[in-house]
Amino acid sequence: MSDLIDATKEDPGAFGLTPNTGATTYLVGALLNNTGAGFNFVDVGGSADRLAAVLGGNVDVSQNPLGQVKPYFDNRELRGLGSLSEARTAALPDAPTIAEQGYDVAFQYSYFYLFPKGTAQEVGDQVFDPTA
Repeated sequence: MSDLIDATKEDPGAFGLTPNTGATTYLVGALLNNTGAGFNFVDVGGSADRLAAVLGGNVDVSQNPLGQVKPYFDNRELRGLGSLSEARTAALPDAPTIAEQGYDVAFQYSYFYLFPKGTAQEVGDQVFDPTA
């Protein structure tokens, strides 16, 4: 991570990062730039679009959900530089957090399942039951 941050400082704007304008990925990009990095923000769309952009070589750096990119780490198509979580993730125990690497950047994503009012309890129960 430090090599990447240093490279963006040497050539500000030369490295494209894929935040979505107004989304949490934009906030994280801003936090990285607040550490002194000089990323150029390239809004290519949602997580699938960000993944396609980095795999296709259209951008240099992307932020994506672990579940989406782990197969690409495993087959070495992508290299993970660090997680945004506050602690290392069990799925990649050897991957340091960005904060561990000396940058005051952490963002714990929390997602919720939401249903319209009146949705049957059985529907919600199926979502949380891996055998359903």
